[in-house]
Amino acid sequence: MPTSTSPSANSPPPAPLPTLPFEIQRRIIHFRLALSPSYPSAIADDEDPNLSWDVWAGVKGRNSTVKRVEERKDVGRAARGLMGVCKAWKPVVMRYLYAEPHLIHNLPLLSSTIVRGDSKWSDINIHQFSLPGRYLTTLDLSVLSSKLHPTQIRKACLDIFPLVPNLTHLILPPMARPRFGGKAVLPFPLEEIGWAAFSKNMRCLEGVEVDEEVDGQGGDGLVELLRRLPNLEVLAVNGPGNVIIPLEERPSPRLRLSKLHTLKLDNVICGRLINTLIDADLPALRRLLITPFYQHPLIQTQALQEGHGDKIVSLAYLPSHLQLRSGGEVDAYVEETMNLHPNLRHLSFFLQDETSLEHLNTILCSAASTGRPLQTLTIPRWTDSPSTSSSSSDAVSASGLFPSASPFGTTSSAQTTPTPHRFLDTMIQRPPPNLKRVNVDGFKWVKAELGKVAMTAGKSGEMRIWAGVLARKGIELGDMDGGLAPALSPGGAGSGVTGCMGAVNGRRRSSAGAGRGRVGGMSPREGSGSPPRHRGGEDEDGG
Repeated sequence: MPTSTSPSANSPPPAPLPTLPFEIQRRIIHFRLALSPSYPSAIADDEDPNLSWDVWAGVKGRNSTVKRVEERKDVGRAARGLMGVCKAWKPVVMRYLYAEPHLIHNLPLLSSTIVRGDSKWSDINIHQFSLPGRYLTTLDLSVLSSKLHPTQIRKACLDIFPLVPNLTHLILPPMARPRFGGKAVLPFPLEEIGWAAFSKNMRCLEGVEVDEEVDGQGGDGLVELLRRLPNLEVLAVNGPGNVIIPLEERPSPRLRLSKLHTLKLDNVICGRLINTLIDADLPALRRLLITPFYQHPLIQTQALQEGHGDKIVSLAYLPSHLQLRSGGEVDAYVEETMNLHPNLRHLSFFLQDETSLEHLNTILCSAASTGRPLQTLTIPRWTDSPSTSSSSSDAVSASGLFPSASPFGTTSSAQTTPTPHRFLDTMIQRPPPNLKRVNVDGFKWVKAELGKVAMTAGKSGEMRIWAGVLARKGIELGDMDGGLAPALSPGGAGSGVTGCMGAVNGRRRSSAGAGRGRVGGMSPREGSGSPPRHRGGEDEDGG
């Protein structure tokens, strides 16, 4: 007896899916593996301050460095997996695999791969330089394992440098000190960078340390290197901090770096480098990160600011963990910041001692009285002054801000307590006219999923009060990621608050709902598909 069959049983098999054009496959691979630029971009004349201006200092800078390393790891894992999909993908993926490799123990392996590729190259090829050396654009030697002997690093770098013409970003390893004492030195001579194949294309040089001695010809090795890097845009130099380098009057040609827009001098007091930069031709310089030091007749940081201050748009004062042998107080020129930099629109003030915070108050008063174009201020997460009682920290936070009633229910005696620091009073009573944004480095708002009680407790609750008070003055208070305080609405996150008192009937979510919110909020890094961001050294729970 015949059985009935469904129509689908007699239908022809589905046709094979159409093959994507290879150009679309190439774009998908690029979207997954391409990394954003690894060094700061130039500041346009009409550009407003944004979060990217703070990625080189403070807690945010350290977190950005850690995040970049994780992105390299992710791209390396994904690229090695994609290279085995098909033969046509291998040359496409190889470009991203070698563009910014993550190096810990495998620097010698990278060197041997590049040298082996060059040995198979010949003059009949279209390009002068071989593969994969031609793909390398960023070389970070600062994360190398301490188990690698300096001789291995030296040999690998000297083999790589002549074969990587497109290297634009070089981060040098920490200088190693000999086992039996002596001067700390790089694994390879600094002058080798100037003779490398990439010297004309170098855009960013980090991790270089100032020379305390002159070379055989009586010159400074770092200064002579800069003369061979005409297209350098970003320079980060580390100094000894507590060492005064005597200067010798020696005539030398004027240094010209026409494209240098970002200069970072960390713990650089004086020396031939900074002396050369004072008189150098730096027409594109817009961003300066510098460490203010204690008074000393040989300190040249003020002279550097006087020489190039009118061009600076973004300024960062970096903290120093060292002190000069002569002691003394912080230079008074910090108070003259607005006079030294009349066009300053962004100030990052990472000095946290009490004296420095008084200087910050002077800077804000100067900006308010002179009408300077200061728009954005980045400050570290402050703490109560030593004279403030810890038992009345909540009252101190709200003192002078709510004369009729305190949101914490403080007593009248507590309301007369002064605010923790004078610069907070200045921002409330007489803020600079153009100040629109204050970002707190090292602080993150408590997420709305944790509920109203958590959001209004501890440091987060104190910051919410300050956010409401500053909002009345037209100033936004953001965390280190630029986010505003979540609204106190029941469940879910909201927009930034415009006052200190939000919704009063917020309810804490259940643990299941909070878990779903966290999972649903995860998203890969935009443009490259890396894992979600990991927490760094910031405080997310109010301390």
